[in-house]
This record gives sequence, structure tokens and C-alpha cells, in this order.
Amino acid sequence: MPILTFSLGFLGKKIKKYSRRIQSQISMMFSAVEEVLNSIKIVKAFRREEDEYQNFEQINHKHLRQWQRSQIYAAMNVPLSELNSTITGVVVVVIGGGMILSPEANFSLGDFTAFLFAVFSMLHPLKSITQLYTEVKKAGVSMERIALVLNQVSSIQDAPDAVAKADFEHEIVFDKVGFHYKAGKAVIQDFSLSIPKGQKVAFVGAAEVGRPRLRT
Repeated sequence: MPILTFSLGFLGKKIKKYSRRIQSQISMMFSAVEEVLNSIKIVKAFRREEDEYQNFEQINHKHLRQWQRSQIYAAMNVPLSELNSTITGVVVVVIGGGMILSPEANFSLGDFTAFLFAVFSMLHPLKSITQLYTEVKKAGVSMERIALVLNQVSSIQDAPDAVAKADFEHEIVFDKVGFHYKAGKAVIQDFSLSIPKGQKVAFVGAAEVGRPRLRT
């Protein structure tokens, strides 16, 4: 039992680790497909079909490798439980047979037979539990991802002094607005703009020029 428990614990950790990786790869794969399908006109306009295909193939191939490793560890559960049952039976027969043949041991053939049946009756449900152990570990990973989504707290919070605006009267004013993705590397700094009601303003510019311009 200690050897079987240790082995199942090791396999369970491996199955759980690769199940997490498989879930992550599936998420990346569906995100990539959704992004390409939603931008199919842009992909075709810039002739990016082959690049997108190669990107999807890499993600799918990595998912295949993770799935294969997960299946290898999951498939080891049943042979391990069968091997444990066989070893247990051999050990019981050898020790019990020695005790029956020993004149000093108060152990009859009937006692040994009853004990042998009891041991093998216990091993059958134990094998069933080990077969379900893989599915339990996989389900645990799925539950973790569901809990992560349900317990996700938005990083965008209203300011304590936020003002509620019910209508739009005159204009929208940006007064020295700043924005950054990483701290210390400002994308927009001290940006001011006034947009009157009824007008559309676009903030555009070529990346290589580095000097965006306004168009109305």
C-alpha cells in the first residue's frame, strides 16, 4: 500500500501538471483561431495566410506533445494497480504458505483461505479507485480554471472621486492625459485634446514615423 500510494501520488502530480498545460494550450489555440477568423480580411489583404497557418501549427503541435505525455502517465495507472495486485497476491501466498507449513504457527489452511479472499476482495475496489484517480485530477484542473474566472477581480476600478455624467452637452476634453503599458515607459504623455460635440477626431500615425497626428 505505501508503494502504491507513493506511485499514484507521483502520477497524480504529473497528470495535474500536464492537464494544466493542455488547458492553457487549448485556450491559446482557440484564441488564435478566433483572432484570425475575426481579422480574415486583414490576413488576406497582407497575404498572411501561411504565417497564420504556421503559428497555428506550432500551437497545435505543442498541444499534441502535452496531450501525449498526459496520456502516458494516465495509462500507467491501470498497469500499476494490476502489478500491485499481483505482487500483493504473491507475497500473501508465500508468507501464508510458510506459516501454514510451519509447525510453530497457529495458522490453518482455512484461516489462510479466508484471509486470501479478504485481501483480493479489497484489491478490486482499490483498482477501481486508481482508474478514477486520473479523471479526478483532470476534473480538479478544470475546476481550478473555472474558479479562477469566477473569482477574477477587475484591475480597472473607478476612482473614489469619480463624477457621474448623465448627458453630453458641449465637448469632451482631455487635459494632460498620460498612458503606459509598463511603468516608466509612457506611450502617451501630457496629451491634451478638445473634441466638440458633433465632430469625430481620429488619433492616427505611422509607427515608423513616431509622430502621430490628428485628423478631423
